[in-house]
Amino acid sequence: RKEAPKKKKIGASSSGLSLSATNIKDNLGKKKEKASTSLPMSQAILTYALHGGVLLGLVSLLFFLAAQTSRQISDYWVRQWTGDTQKWYALGKPTLPGLLPGHAYVMIYGIITAGFIALMLCRGSAFHWWTLGSSQHMHKKMVHKVLHAPLGFFLQNPVGEMLVAFTKDQDIMD
Repeated sequence: RKEAPKKKKIGASSSGLSLSATNIKDNLGKKKEKASTSLPMSQAILTYALHGGVLLGLVSLLFFLAAQTSRQISDYWVRQWTGDTQKWYALGKPTLPGLLPGHAYVMIYGIITAGFIALMLCRGSAFHWWTLGSSQHMHKKMVHKVLHAPLGFFLQNPVGEMLVAFTKDQDIMD
């Protein structure tokens, strides 16, 4: 024996949304349970890094490593200079034409320092482009998903909460 299908309540749809009048007073004081939309930190970092571009991320990492290496080289050179390991002070004669004894240490240290500064500027620029690209790409993706969401999404989610979520997410990304 088949049972007859149950009647839907007036104003209810198959999606569970209702176009009938609602009583706001019934919902006052009741807290809605929010579904967690946050990602674990490791997954959030990976997502952010991938949206910025893998190649630019690798370039940024290489500039970081190169800058740190040049800093270590400059520290090594200062130890060489203070210990006079090249014996340029002891010789008492010019190391290169036109340079007084020991000026070669200063010149080489200046070159290493200039290289370090250039690498730091490149590192900062690459990292800035990488993070800015990631932030812009993720923001465009979020806006696109919200603008193409079904109407029921906006009926279930207050606009204020969406604005707070967008602001918070964008603030974190920036």
